[in-house]
Amino acid sequence: MFRKRAATVLAIAAIGFTGVIGNALAAPAAAAPATTAVGHSGDAQVAQRQCAIFRVNARDGLNVRSGPGTNFPVVDTLPYGSRVLFSRRVQNGFRELADPGRWSSDRYLTFIGPWGQCPS
Repeated sequence: MFRKRAATVLAIAAIGFTGVIGNALAAPAAAAPATTAVGHSGDAQVAQRQCAIFRVNARDGLNVRSGPGTNFPVVDTLPYGSRVLFSRRVQNGFRELADPGRWSSDRYLTFIGPWGQCPS
């Protein structure tokens, strides 16, 4: 569990988001559309996952689940106030972390931004 959280934090630093965390304007998480950008690599079409930084607003921490719903098991918890990289993908009110297959309730997230390509 620690490795997954550490990998997400390192991914934020690797793609250059750290410089904007303190200066970005916060907007509701719902304002971020749940879409995927599509790019081209040679002749092949390649889907590029979009990610951005969100702040956790759940005072007791935010559960990370193995799927998009409360019926999925809790696999980790994100501490209140932490800034975490999430994708644009939203299902059943749950947003997928940049780390595929891990989901948290979108209700307790505040968009920090900016959107960019998710680390691979």
